[in-house]
Amino acid sequence: MPTIVSAGGVVYRSFEDQVLFVLVGRRRGNYWCLPKGRIEDNETEKQAAKREVFEETGISNVELGEKIGTISYEFYRKSTDTPYQKYVHFYLMAAASDGLNVGSEFDRAMWFPAEDAMRIVSHRKEKKIVDKAMRMLGLSS
Repeated sequence: MPTIVSAGGVVYRSFEDQVLFVLVGRRRGNYWCLPKGRIEDNETEKQAAKREVFEETGISNVELGEKIGTISYEFYRKSTDTPYQKYVHFYLMAAASDGLNVGSEFDRAMWFPAEDAMRIVSHRKEKKIVDKAMRMLGLSS
């Protein structure tokens, strides 16, 4: 089974008395996820995570924190009947700014209070990553 390895982040910032997380998504299907993407040949996990966050959210200035964890899942490409195994490594990232500029893969990016992000994110395994990020930041979930 072919393997794909990606990296991304739970990007957060403080605003007034709450912590906000950024999610990217598509209006069609009301889909929301964490920013992530494939690690290129000459990149480390951390480099890919920062690049993908920038490409999908426009946030260029992040402080890379601890690794949150790795999720894995199988999927099929629409164009083939081949199953793929995907691994996604997530890092905690503190954003220095709040401006968003959604990339070409999605049609929206938005800041959500951490508790709302936990509820809104579409994939069950990404919910676990959001939950762990909240605990790492000292937030109850």
